[in-house]
Amino acid sequence: MNTEKKRRLLFVGFPPTSYWTGQGRVARSLIERFKKDYEVGVAGWGCKFSPNLDITIYPDSEKWWEVIPQWKPDILFLSHDVWRFPQLPSVRQKYENLKIVGYFTIDSDPIHKSWLPIFGSCDIVIVPSMWGKQVLKERFSQKPIVVIPNGIEINQFYKHIDKEAFKEQVDKDTKLIEAPENMKMYHKGKFTILFAGANQSKKNIGTILDGFCLFAKDKIDVLLLLVLHSFTINSFGLNIVGDYDVTDMYSWRRELKKINILQEVVDDKILSNLYLISDVLLSPSIGEGFGLFVLEAMATGAIPIITDYSAFVELPDKDSFFPLKVDAFYRAQWNAKRAIVSAETVASTLDKAYYLWKNNLKEWKDMMEKNWQKVFLYSWDKCAIDILQVLKDVCNNEVLIDPELQRLI
Repeated sequence: MNTEKKRRLLFVGFPPTSYWTGQGRVARSLIERFKKDYEVGVAGWGCKFSPNLDITIYPDSEKWWEVIPQWKPDILFLSHDVWRFPQLPSVRQKYENLKIVGYFTIDSDPIHKSWLPIFGSCDIVIVPSMWGKQVLKERFSQKPIVVIPNGIEINQFYKHIDKEAFKEQVDKDTKLIEAPENMKMYHKGKFTILFAGANQSKKNIGTILDGFCLFAKDKIDVLLLLVLHSFTINSFGLNIVGDYDVTDMYSWRRELKKINILQEVVDDKILSNLYLISDVLLSPSIGEGFGLFVLEAMATGAIPIITDYSAFVELPDKDSFFPLKVDAFYRAQWNAKRAIVSAETVASTLDKAYYLWKNNLKEWKDMMEKNWQKVFLYSWDKCAIDILQVLKDVCNNEVLIDPELQRLI
């Protein structure tokens, strides 16, 4: 019987109870695997007590550094955007023996100089993409940088199915997808476009709507599913004019019967089913640090249509997604380089995907097949093993055999 006392780990970031966000699903998957080897405490943004999780959660612990003397961790594991942790250099100075591992998403270029002390306070930095590593290495080289991607729960999302047959089943029995009433529409024979994510400006939701309206105006067999988990509501659904500056509200209203907006939190099962009835995932984002939703789309046979910039274009092979050409770049907060994708570019790329789906089923299914095969590289069971090995090496003060670990190249 192994009576060795487990080390204590404090996980700081989005809590595992926020399962409707990509960051929350990453937290849940990692913590489920961490707790086999560590006593796990959780602090961070939006933390709430949950009796269903066999871990210690500190509710309302945005001041996460105040949890350290209570939990007394051996390891501090940070999983969020790096700018969330300006207090880390002070924590490093106060707790010299504390092992600190940063698992940071990097979604813009360049790295701001104010973030460098945060990276420097870590014993090792993990980033989920090669793109993020390259951006970071341009300004930071003091500590090892390891590339370990986010993973996907294969058992939950991987579905190798005939989509049209599934759509037909759903049309006959909407209980199959367990979705809210306003998602239960006729889908068979319709080119179904999905966006699933936060109602944030970086997601370019206004461009999605404008682009879809341009694309859909002469088509009767198209449908847009807009699944938002944080939002502003008016009588039409979204505060689109105020929040997103949609340029053609009349066009949007004219195409309303082709647009289905869901504004509530859905669990993994419902989300997976919404991917399954969708032919493509649309994301004209200004920049992404990874893109878990792209993996989820690939696993469920939805072809990604994504901005040709930042980390998430690494996930599918070049010939198994539709890149959205960047029309221009601009500089945002922290001098971050952000992509601009126009509604016209969204519409023309949707056209390209639509006519391939309609006229060349073999090539379409080849793209789906490549994505189905690729997604197995990103199983959480594989990715978490690499992260657990990093934690073990850091705790044991061992130099990594390969500090440039890049399992997925």
